Amino acid sequence: MSTWPHFGTNAIHVGQDPEQWNCKAIVPPIFTCTTYKQDEPGKPPMHDYIRDGNPTRTALEKSLAACEGAQYAHTFSSGMSAVSTVMQALLKSGDHIVSVNDVYGGVNRFFRKIASNFNISVTLVDATDTSNVLNAIKDNTKYILVYSLYTLVFSCILAVGAIPSPFDCYLANRGLRTLHVRMRAHAENAMTVAKYLESSPLVENTIYPGLPSHPQHELAKKQAKGFGGMVSFRIKGDSSTAKAFFKHLKNGFILEGLLLWKSNLDKHFAGLDDCMICFSIIHGSNYSLPKMICRTCKKRFHSSCL
Repeated sequence: MSTWPHFGTNAIHVGQDPEQWNCKAIVPPIFTCTTYKQDEPGKPPMHDYIRDGNPTRTALEKSLAACEGAQYAHTFSSGMSAVSTVMQALLKSGDHIVSVNDVYGGVNRFFRKIASNFNISVTLVDATDTSNVLNAIKDNTKYILVYSLYTLVFSCILAVGAIPSPFDCYLANRGLRTLHVRMRAHAENAMTVAKYLESSPLVENTIYPGLPSHPQHELAKKQAKGFGGMVSFRIKGDSSTAKAFFKHLKNGFILEGLLLWKSNLDKHFAGLDDCMICFSIIHGSNYSLPKMICRTCKKRFHSSCL
């Protein structure tokens, strides 16, 4: 599989070659079939069943692998189906997991409600200090070997079938072509909002890896080409202050799905509190975003914002 040195070029070209289709389609078609004709028993031309593979999904997976600089990629019907499939492929009763303490909330729930039922234990650590990870390792901690991961996960995919539909793959493949452009806008707008929040007297602190004040700013610069579109901040006040902020917020939505915690103990362990607000910044005008936040502050606090 040939690749190019730039993310955007890989996203547009890898897995999209018209020569792979008899019809020479520029855009990978949507293949909706469940099974495939075989000229001989047990010798399918490409795939034998939809769990094994689908041409639309294969095109997406090739493109994703190239964008990540990987040899292989698997796609799933959801993030949690990917997590559960990997867990089933790699773990058995009595195994132990070491995980970062700010893991996605759905994974946290999976650890507590599902993995615990199969005698799989989990230790959550602050992974910003690597010694915490090393100290948490036990004799029964399961190591994931990169060279064997693909085969193990693929075998579990065949058994479990947590795969995306051909139409989902088609849409993801189309969206991937402009991901590099949209992510650039996300990051630019997030930086504008983060700088504004950091300068506001109504904000306790702002958490964004693109700010020099972030404790892992230098690490983020080494690991990524941008800093993403997620910005968190602590508003001065208490939980009622945060609720009032959301009540007066315009052009925004309150959503669940980023952090899901069962108890106040979980929130305390991860460094969260009732005054922390997390924004997923869209790629709109980076001039209107701070103004929108400023208007919200004025309505809530009857004070001017910087």
